[in-house]
Formats: sequence, C-alpha cells, structure tokens
Amino acid sequence: MDLKKSLIRIDSDMKNGLKSKAIGRLKNLINQNHNDIGLRNKLAELYYENGFLDSAGKYWILTEPTENRIRKCVHLY
Repeated sequence: MDLKKSLIRIDSDMKNGLKSKAIGRLKNLINQNHNDIGLRNKLAELYYENGFLDSAGKYWILTEPTENRIRKCVHLY
C-alpha cells in the first residue's frame, strides 16, 4: 500500500475513534519512512490530543520547538 492510501486509512481510523489502530499504522509508516518528519508530527499530535505528553515528545524531539506545548512534551520525554 502506498503512503497516500495509508494516510487516508489512518485519517479514517482517527475519525472513527480507532486511535490505537491509527497509532499502530503510523508507527509502521515511520519504520518504513524514517526521515518523514510529517509522519512523526502526525503521531505526536495524536499522542498529544490523547494526553500522552511524553510519547508526543518522543516523536517531536526532531521538530523545531516552535510552540510551548512541543517544548513541554520534549522536556517530559
């Protein structure tokens, strides 16, 4: 499955409340696309929205901390 189709499926999972499934799919995509910061940011946002701040920080660590919430999460990680 190509990246675009996978992202559509992930968005569908999130809209349908299947957050755990979306997280698993995103992690698999990150493993296949190590340098895609967009995927890491998407996963960090999902973790952040669900209150897992330290996990969000793990995936935001390569992102320029332009917002306080990103700095806070990276610091917690």
